[in-house]
Amino acid sequence: MRVTELVEHVPLEVLCRSRAWARAALLCAFMAAMMALAAQVRIPLPFTPVPLTLQVFAALLAAGLLGSRLGAASMAAYLLMGASGLPVFSGAKGGLAALFGPTGGYLVGFVICAFVVGWILERGVRSRWGTLAACLLGVALIHVPGWLWLGCWMGAGKSLAGAASAAFAAGVLPFIALDLVKALAASFLLRAALRSAPS
Repeated sequence: MRVTELVEHVPLEVLCRSRAWARAALLCAFMAAMMALAAQVRIPLPFTPVPLTLQVFAALLAAGLLGSRLGAASMAAYLLMGASGLPVFSGAKGGLAALFGPTGGYLVGFVICAFVVGWILERGVRSRWGTLAACLLGVALIHVPGWLWLGCWMGAGKSLAGAASAAFAAGVLPFIALDLVKALAASFLLRAALRSAPS
């Protein structure tokens, strides 16, 4: 049984007394560190406070490789690292101000994405289109809270519709094409990894 499957199915009190728990913690720490590195691959855009990064790709990999609980835990660990002041967010930023800044909704979306996509893939999805659909759903689950939070952040002096429209133009529309490519690449890698993993 793989470590991720063990974490999913064994009661927590038993898991804490096993070596698998230490391996699970290391996997979470590794993916959190990968997320921090992905955040530093950053291309700022002049018309939006949301930069281009590799974080969507990293969140999808965490979901597929670690499963729902470990994947979400690794993303939550990343947020805790940033909230504590470590410079792990995009642009080597850290602290609560960065967490609650214009990109805060996307950060929360990474946790949601990791859990839901991991959960879907744990149900036995292995086909090309099924894995891609799960990754596309993950992208949407990142963008929706990101869009909503950015709308609140940009909403001063605007109507609700105006803030939503401005946030969509700044925080979703410019990233759709590239994030589709990330989802396609992640689904390809995950399908290969999941098919080759021992049962």
